[in-house]
Amino acid sequence: MMAVANTLLGAQGIITSVFVGSGQAQEETKSRLVTVIVTVLACWILVPASGAVGAAWAMLVGIVFGLMVFGLIYLWDYLYPDRDNQGMDKENGKK
Repeated sequence: MMAVANTLLGAQGIITSVFVGSGQAQEETKSRLVTVIVTVLACWILVPASGAVGAAWAMLVGIVFGLMVFGLIYLWDYLYPDRDNQGMDKENGKK
């Protein structure tokens, strides 16, 4: 389980580098916030009952949710290519 979590964490690091390198650091921040919040909540629920195994599951769940944020960002940009994430028209700067 930890091997899967660490593999996904590596993939998240690569995707993060792409977003930061393309000037979209705010998207990386959103993903990291979701990862941390979900991991902390999952640890709060799973660790008392399952110990280290619960912590491993919590890490895996948090990383998966963080990767889902990147997927949703990509989907949003694909479905609405003429708009940035703040709802502004990229060409003329109007809402």
